[in-house]
Amino acid sequence: MDFVYLVLGVVVSGFALNVIFKQSHNLVFIISRRPYIWVVFVYLYITMFWLVCFQLGLKQGLPIFATIFCFTSNFPPQDATAKEIADLFYEDLGIDNGKALSRFGRLSVLISGFLCWVYFYQPEALNNILNQLI
Repeated sequence: MDFVYLVLGVVVSGFALNVIFKQSHNLVFIISRRPYIWVVFVYLYITMFWLVCFQLGLKQGLPIFATIFCFTSNFPPQDATAKEIADLFYEDLGIDNGKALSRFGRLSVLISGFLCWVYFYQPEALNNILNQLI
């Protein structure tokens, strides 16, 4: 029964993260033309998701798989025509390096998730690493 709850939790929370990701991309990145603020927003809401999961005492599997779900469901189309359209789209909006910033935003989902996993769920490992560095 725990497996069913985990799968259900991953689907629901992964869907919620995905909706927030896409809507923030549309509103902040495209309409407001603030790609750097969008990347910071992505870091912040993924961190808040991990913090809520940790504070609720959820096992680490749920935020891990939900974060991976959010990352993998936002890959851009891979054909050459879609890439050219994306280049023209960002150029028309006046966003320099739009594709690179969009990719960095998707990558920030994984980076933020990994850093939160280390901080919230692996504090002993983090302390060991910091003690060796200092």
